[in-house]
Amino acid sequence: MEKKNFDRRVLLAGVGGALAGSMIARPALAGQLNPPPGGVQPTGRRNSSIANMIARTPGGISEPRMPVQGQPSGADCQYLISSPGSYYLTDNIQGSGSLHGVKITSPNVDLDLGGFHMTGAPPTGLPLGAAISCDQQNVTVYNGTTIGWGRGVDFEHASLFIVWDVTSIGAQEGGIFLGSRGQAYDSDCYSSPAGIVLMGTRTLVEECGVWTCASGFRAVGSQNLLLCNVATECPSPFEVGQGNAYGPIVFCTGDIGAIPNSGHPEANYVY
Repeated sequence: MEKKNFDRRVLLAGVGGALAGSMIARPALAGQLNPPPGGVQPTGRRNSSIANMIARTPGGISEPRMPVQGQPSGADCQYLISSPGSYYLTDNIQGSGSLHGVKITSPNVDLDLGGFHMTGAPPTGLPLGAAISCDQQNVTVYNGTTIGWGRGVDFEHASLFIVWDVTSIGAQEGGIFLGSRGQAYDSDCYSSPAGIVLMGTRTLVEECGVWTCASGFRAVGSQNLLLCNVATECPSPFEVGQGNAYGPIVFCTGDIGAIPNSGHPEANYVY
């Protein structure tokens, strides 16, 4: 065993000596001490070339969502969404005449209102357009406020839709009109003849509120469902036609704990 280890050490020593000899035998090479005229030049992409790779539209930089303000106008609207995709507002929208604000004529659209406000034009004597008008399917609209207009959100002829976190204030005809097989959540209507109107079938309205509207929630169609909604200062808070379903409607005064169904998890409240 000792001889074997001794032989191994001799072998490694020989290899090490050979490597050391090769290192000593070769002269060290330095880098270029005299750089070319003009200094060292960059080898990567220029900022301008990177900026040119970013998708741009007349209304802003694509995210890849597309800005609504970059879309064309239509014969009856300020901005026309005619292709599937995801869109967003880049600023508030001021209405013009009797035009719709945003009209969606394509299915498969997602529209983020970005917390902005869409304000309708003053009354013109003509029927006013809707802030958002859609007659397509698989369309989602969320996170914004409409002020004025004829209708805040007009989805009467839409289907398979979602309206979420949208507020309508002072619409001349009504706040939110809904079509078939859709859903509306966390949306509110103020100061209109009608608040939320269900025109189609099999649409769910949940956790929405209506304030100071002659008609609060109105189910004109059939097989719709209303759960956990609130109406106040509405002479007709819930007008639910035959064939529709709803959680118990609880009229609240004083301590509601003693009112029947006040603790029902799907109750609709009037106060």
